Amino acid sequence: MRAGSLLIVATLGVAGAASAQTIAPEDIRLEVGSGANMSFLVIDWNNGAAVESVAYAYRYDGVRTGQDMLFDVLAADPTLSGIVQLFDFGLPAPSPAVLGFGLDVDGDGLPLADGTTFDPSGLLTVGLGESRSATTSLDADDNFIEDFSFPGFWGFFVADSDPFFPGAGWGFAPVGFDQRLLSDGSYDGYSFQATFDTVQPGLPPTGVFVPSPAVGAAFGVSGLLAARRRRD
Repeated sequence: MRAGSLLIVATLGVAGAASAQTIAPEDIRLEVGSGANMSFLVIDWNNGAAVESVAYAYRYDGVRTGQDMLFDVLAADPTLSGIVQLFDFGLPAPSPAVLGFGLDVDGDGLPLADGTTFDPSGLLTVGLGESRSATTSLDADDNFIEDFSFPGFWGFFVADSDPFFPGAGWGFAPVGFDQRLLSDGSYDGYSFQATFDTVQPGLPPTGVFVPSPAVGAAFGVSGLLAARRRRD
């Protein structure tokens, strides 16, 4: 397991208040894993796309990190891809930071302008010191943003409980996603920051996805069915 991650706390300050809505079972795109505990992952491109934000439920037992959740979700959803790079931030080991996320909205692949491809788990890891220029998607129906130019980066947010509940909210992560320890009911969020004006992860489009029975039960809803997909 890799250690550490980039933090942007000092640059942006404290995250603002959340919306007056709360997450619902039908907001969950996919349930991943198994176990007694459930945490949530939200990814928001903040670009006005039809599917601008997605949310996942992550079930587990024992100790899990934000990196475990992120990588397991990437491996489970064949339409989601991620790019991370290892950096030397003066920590004992190289640290991964998110460079980009892509969502194959129409299910026909995620072609990128520079020919980038992803491993079978939907991940591209750029090595320490490797040079990489941000690319774009060739499919206008897909949602893809890669940037690490300041401004122009993926902010990492966390919450111990539903950040969309009235009066609640997100905070910038005090540790990197690989050192972030999950707890039952916790949330991790990635939100693209096009400027230095903080934008928190937002709710997915309501009613687009059908939750699994386990997700429904976690929200006090039963009898719901989900179409589970696997990466080819």
